[in-house]
Amino acid sequence: MNFKASAFADDVTIVCMKTTRAIYEIFLEYERLTNRSGLELNADKTEILVMNTNRTEKVKFQYLGKQFKINTVN
Repeated sequence: MNFKASAFADDVTIVCMKTTRAIYEIFLEYERLTNRSGLELNADKTEILVMNTNRTEKVKFQYLGKQFKINTVN
């Protein structure tokens, strides 16, 4: 998987394809980071921006053994 990332202070932006696998891989990396550093993602504040559409949808992901469902933003 290829990802592009940018960070400033405590904000991180990741660009990826809109696939279930890509989203799974991103949150797996966040989990690895948490396990190694102790830093935790505030998954409740996570936003997913889907480009080239005005339609919103729910995206499901797992982080630290918990299931999350968040709405995409436009």
